Amino acid sequence: MTSPAASLIDETLAHEVSKLQAKYAAEGQNIVCHLEKLLYEKNLDYADYLCTDILLNIQRPKTNFPDEIVFIIFHQIAELYFRMILWEIEQLTSPPQAGEAVFLEKVQRLNRYYKNLIHSFDIMSDGLDRAQFQTFRKALFPASGFQSVQYRLIEICSTDALNLVVCEHRPAAAGGKTADLYRHIYWKSGATEVGTGRKDLSLVHFEQRYDAYLAGKLKEYQHKNLWQTFVQFYSQAPAREKITEALRTFDHLSNVGWSTVHLRAAARHLVKPEGETVASTGGTNWRKYLTPRHQRIMFFPELWTEAERMNWGKTE
Repeated sequence: MTSPAASLIDETLAHEVSKLQAKYAAEGQNIVCHLEKLLYEKNLDYADYLCTDILLNIQRPKTNFPDEIVFIIFHQIAELYFRMILWEIEQLTSPPQAGEAVFLEKVQRLNRYYKNLIHSFDIMSDGLDRAQFQTFRKALFPASGFQSVQYRLIEICSTDALNLVVCEHRPAAAGGKTADLYRHIYWKSGATEVGTGRKDLSLVHFEQRYDAYLAGKLKEYQHKNLWQTFVQFYSQAPAREKITEALRTFDHLSNVGWSTVHLRAAARHLVKPEGETVASTGGTNWRKYLTPRHQRIMFFPELWTEAERMNWGKTE
């Protein structure tokens, strides 16, 4: 006689198998092939699922200084955070959404990711041996942190193109075509040689690899970036005040908080005790490029008061 527990298992199994049959039949497939595959498939384990063997072997230092490994791993971690940020933005900017609650929750996720990144930056500012860094960084030329294409995508997918133009060019650039705005995007001006105004090698390489791609993304997101999504779907929502505050937090974390910890780390490692500044590997003006109050990049300027815009980054 079959026990009640065994009967329940049989019923559950039959129910699940019937759902699988319906799924594969709709796809024109035979369920038997998929069941046979299960007989031979290797069980999934932690290392296979997360590819830890690969993950732990993608550090390729250029020198023998021990702290270069720390430098590499931290930047790889940052890129993984950027991947999560982009993943959330891609969902946020692909309506229809499930509603304002989902939009708010995902913006709050963006803020958690950025807060963790900013909080962890003392690994770079305080955790690296200064003498080692000043030496092994010379082997990294012409690579530069501004070449993070994911970070450039976060900016492009978050705001209107005009807000990323060099601040002194914005009034004249208003209403311009996307291609023209891209030519004046602020981070290009940060990768020019001090004194000559020529593009440094890091910018030349970056443009060769990503210019067409990023210009295309700027055009693709001109009507569906995070700001445009908010304006079109959530600016009049009942939860607009909470959403607005979350977006303001995201704006400040991205354009003031993240830039400021970079600036502090650079100042710690690239300014000698006697006050002399160590030149950047690409010859760029890193002070000017990293200072929020100079760049005045805001994703959502409409969400800030005039006084807040005028004092952007000055208290950091």
